[in-house]
Amino acid sequence: MDILDNTNEETGKLQQIIKQFYPFAKEYLDFGDDPNVVLRSDGENAGNFLGKTAYYAPDTYEIHLFIDKRHPKDVLRSLSHELVHHSQNCRGEFDKKHENVPQMGETGYAQGNPHLRNMEKEAYLVGNLLFRDWCDGLSSQYSAILLENEDKMNQEPNKTEKKVLKSEPKTHPRDPKKPLKQWYFGSLYDKLAKKWTK
Repeated sequence: MDILDNTNEETGKLQQIIKQFYPFAKEYLDFGDDPNVVLRSDGENAGNFLGKTAYYAPDTYEIHLFIDKRHPKDVLRSLSHELVHHSQNCRGEFDKKHENVPQMGETGYAQGNPHLRNMEKEAYLVGNLLFRDWCDGLSSQYSAILLENEDKMNQEPNKTEKKVLKSEPKTHPRDPKKPLKQWYFGSLYDKLAKKWTK
């Protein structure tokens, strides 16, 4: 996965954490093709209470993340959500939408078409669970680095932090080698996901 930095901000630490998170997310969601991540700054968007936080471009396999005035953990949560959309794209869910409905990302797209709404439900549920599972599987020291404010995140990591960032997370409560739907079998997710994405 490539990360394109289209900002004027120092994003080195954020990019390190994205790269730590991505392999876990890819295995968790079990998709093949890698997306590209674009980090974006947009002052006007950041000042808009209803501005975008992220979006997925299915035609180019790009995830766009707006990072202005956002906590790094919130940016990662947006990435997790958009990775579910990428997973949906890889399994052909974007090909099933009907004509004459809004494109994903446009205002009202999740209300104008049942299939797109169900895809959005899955992205909210699975994206949040994925990110929560990853966070819960990290050591407390690594989690503390993740939760620091954005100014601290953009500073050069000291030697101790570099060592922690290179270390592997602790054993995760969900076996990543076990398929997501199998792991959730019989749970609320399994029932809802089957209903949403027939």
